[in-house]
Amino acid sequence: MALYDGITGWQWPESLSRLREQLNLLMLELGRGEGSLWSEVVKESSDPTLHPEIQWDAEVRLGDELCFSEKAFLRERKRRMLSSFASLFEVPLSEIDERDIPIVAIAGMDLIIILFLAIKLSF
Repeated sequence: MALYDGITGWQWPESLSRLREQLNLLMLELGRGEGSLWSEVVKESSDPTLHPEIQWDAEVRLGDELCFSEKAFLRERKRRMLSSFASLFEVPLSEIDERDIPIVAIAGMDLIIILFLAIKLSF
């Protein structure tokens, strides 16, 4: 008799029902049966009706240079951010050069400040 049969065939006391459920889930995952995470990842990931992107042609960039469209996007974003950046630091627009605009967005800092203030006010 297999270990799984012993676990599922045994009469579990009501107080151990949660343990039984967890052991059944563990055995399902270890056995890679239907409904397990392995089944979901391996079998269902190749189904184009669920994941149409698997039919797309992937392009891999070789090297560390950005492609033309990514460079154009960054240039346009820097151009649009120029006035906002100047007002954020309260300096005249004429003093800001596009090279001063950070490539990484600084909006994350706003969230950190808001979170810090929320935590501070809650105490």
